[in-house]
Amino acid sequence: MDRARVDQARAQGVAVGQVADIVLRSAPGTAMPGKVARIELQSDAVTEERIINVAFDPPPAQLYLAELAEVTIRLTGVRDVLTMPRAALAQFKDKPACGRW
Repeated sequence: MDRARVDQARAQGVAVGQVADIVLRSAPGTAMPGKVARIELQSDAVTEERIINVAFDPPPAQLYLAELAEVTIRLTGVRDVLTMPRAALAQFKDKPACGRW
């Protein structure tokens, strides 16, 4: 099981059971399937990160202790919605605005 550290501001929406990709440092470019197994109740107060435990699904044949990995958690998304870049948004009189003034 890997321990992923996620910034508290970006951890919204992470849930147990979500699919994850795990790339071990010894196998760059090879993503192995995983799932969020547990979300720690207490965040790290110094780094302001939430600890997310991610398990391999299935476990690899060979694994080394303390090996670094990059974990990508696939968040549930929405489909068929209009999106726009943040740079296209503006504020007018301290209220969000877009389009013509």
